[in-house]
Amino acid sequence: TTTRPVLYTNTRLSSDELFEAGQERLNAAQQLALVLYCNEPQLDNGEVFAAFRLLLGDAAGLYAAAFERLPSD
Repeated sequence: TTTRPVLYTNTRLSSDELFEAGQERLNAAQQLALVLYCNEPQLDNGEVFAAFRLLLGDAAGLYAAAFERLPSD
């Protein structure tokens, strides 16, 4: 597993699109957390934790990119 998110931000996306992509990944991470909380037996915990960390890293990067693209006041 890699510690660096594999998602590369598309610089043509608007701040709203970047924010929405970040929200999608945050929602996916929340779903993984629920699976872990419910102790789903058929999942490999190492893979689930790796996906969770990757999604959170991607979400953080997308949010940062979205806020960088906001027009300055």
